[in-house]
Amino acid sequence: MKSDINISALTPVEKINGLYFKRDDLFRPFSGLKVNGGKLRQCIHIVQSSKPNEIVTYSSMNSPQLGIVSAVGKHFGIPVKYLVGGSRDTEYLRLARGQGAEIIRQKPYRENYLFSQAKKISLPGSLLIKSGIIQPSMLAEQIDITSEQIMNLPDEIDTIVVSCGSGLTTLGLIKGISRYGKKVKKIWLISTAPDRREFIQDEIRTQKINSNIPKLNFYSLYDNGNFDYNLKKTFSIGDICFHPRYEAKTFSWFIQNNKFIKNKTLFWIVGSEIL
Repeated sequence: MKSDINISALTPVEKINGLYFKRDDLFRPFSGLKVNGGKLRQCIHIVQSSKPNEIVTYSSMNSPQLGIVSAVGKHFGIPVKYLVGGSRDTEYLRLARGQGAEIIRQKPYRENYLFSQAKKISLPGSLLIKSGIIQPSMLAEQIDITSEQIMNLPDEIDTIVVSCGSGLTTLGLIKGISRYGKKVKKIWLISTAPDRREFIQDEIRTQKINSNIPKLNFYSLYDNGNFDYNLKKTFSIGDICFHPRYEAKTFSWFIQNNKFIKNKTLFWIVGSEIL
């Protein structure tokens, strides 16, 4: 399965008003689509490596995973079956259908149930992509792919701020800092999902990341009692408009509630709005 997409190409680091931004949202290889980011890079690798006859996946009806997996399936000419709960239509569902995905409604719509149903309809030759585009059988490869993006971080960076959902991006950052000898001392994980710190620590040991590991600071928006995934927030710095369900919430919280040093802090943009 061939593709002219270079998933190892480094996305730029930009500096705005003394703050650094890793622009992984500028990984946007599909002409005419806004689908972008580190999760897209991961999905392309998983599909290319697996060479499936079809893709089966599932998520919330408001997840950008809808657009990402559907666009990758269309690019490689692979049918996509997408399980979601509920009965409403959303912009993400319309995007997925526009890329040729078959939408399969389920009740109830809890993640564990969607996963069990996705396994039931997966056939020999199917690729089942889990929610969050984290593939246990390829986890080491996924971590390595993200770790490469650390290479062009300026040496003065000592703090990285990142939205934490599945924990996969965080693991890539930790491995990249260790692998390329970067001087980052601290990573702030701002969580928009259940706490993944135990998973992250387990994988640090499993992946044998033994040196130059930064301190992990953690704050959970998910557990603060007021978090609503579906509620959009508008937040921008310079000409960067952050994803309304992820970075807009995490970065605005961090800037409003923490002291940090300009010229030494980098905000890692996993992806921007795909609509």
